Amino acid sequence: MNANNIIVVKFGGSILSSSEDIINAAKMVAAETRKGRGVVVVVSALKGATDQLLRLAEGATEGNISSAELDEILSMGERVAARLMATALNSVGVDSVVVDPYSEYWPIITNDHFGNANPLVQETKNAVNEKLAPLIEQRMVPVVCGFLGRTTEGQITTLGRGGSDTSAVLIGNCLEVKEVILVKDVEGVLTGDPDLVDSTVLIKSLDTEEVARLTSTGAKIIHPKALWFKSKDMEIQIVGFKNGDLSAVGTVITGSGLPELQVLVDENHVSMITIVGEEATKPEAVFSLLSAVSEVDGKILSVALEPLSLILYISDEDTRKVVNSVHRRIREEGLGKAVSLFENLSMITVKGVNLETSPGILDSVTDLLGKAKINIFGVLTISSSIRVFVSWKEKEKATELIKTNLGVKD
Repeated sequence: MNANNIIVVKFGGSILSSSEDIINAAKMVAAETRKGRGVVVVVSALKGATDQLLRLAEGATEGNISSAELDEILSMGERVAARLMATALNSVGVDSVVVDPYSEYWPIITNDHFGNANPLVQETKNAVNEKLAPLIEQRMVPVVCGFLGRTTEGQITTLGRGGSDTSAVLIGNCLEVKEVILVKDVEGVLTGDPDLVDSTVLIKSLDTEEVARLTSTGAKIIHPKALWFKSKDMEIQIVGFKNGDLSAVGTVITGSGLPELQVLVDENHVSMITIVGEEATKPEAVFSLLSAVSEVDGKILSVALEPLSLILYISDEDTRKVVNSVHRRIREEGLGKAVSLFENLSMITVKGVNLETSPGILDSVTDLLGKAKINIFGVLTISSSIRVFVSWKEKEKATELIKTNLGVKD
């Protein structure tokens, strides 16, 4: 079957809490198969099942349980959910097959980092095409346990909480499908958390960079690891379960997948402008000073706010013009006491969707540069990135040290 006519659909655990939910999900899949589409279903454990299994496992062992043993127990949630979904599909006339880690059809192979395993991509791709693809050709619907993997030695692993998103996008990548659908308890991504923000509206489209920034600061859109496996041509659709239709309008995620980690160097020289004075830290002063940069077409790369100063990192193509514009605004509006300028810096950015799940990267970078006697003129953590400012003449040395230390290849 042509990959363009295959979809991967993931049903999250938050929407599967009753037999009625399961049969409704099965009917949504059946509607797609009647259109002649091949479907792979990925399921999470039923709502609350994983937490209950975790409590029972820790209670029964008084916390004395290995990560491998815990993964085996936690897998029961998805394994039960897959069987229930397959049974429901069969009841509405859709031929289906359960695919769990002990199945002959199991596709997702991982390393042995129990509790937060990472897929072995080539091994997984081979298994998907050798085992899942033939089922789809036979008009069967594989119901795959999300969140789970299996090591090359046959042990069950888990991909981290929320890992069913990763399962779905990874399988979609291996099958080269154009569409992965994540069915959630909301109609799509909203402009804010409706529990915190009034009058939210649906966002029709986001790119992967925007999604990464939202998820890294708390938004529950998609598991960050899933973005590793999104191909450029794949669209990830987020639709609401209550719509009852997998073709319903929701939010589409576009753009290329994001790497686990990468180290980038800005091509331009960077200047650091520091405005000293308590007045400079007030919101209206910040707005005015940023406007002063903008009115002379200055390019702002980053901004840092401290109790008694505002620091602007700018591209230094027109540094003198910018610093004079800022100085005039300080004098005319009383927005600070003095301004200083440091030129010929370089901005090195460490970014990636793995940043939030890799504690110690910031300390590793700063300690490394300190031991190499490389002066740091600023460190900013922004969403899923770390920006480090060093002297322009030391940028190559600093970049190579960081890449080598983090295991990042060009």
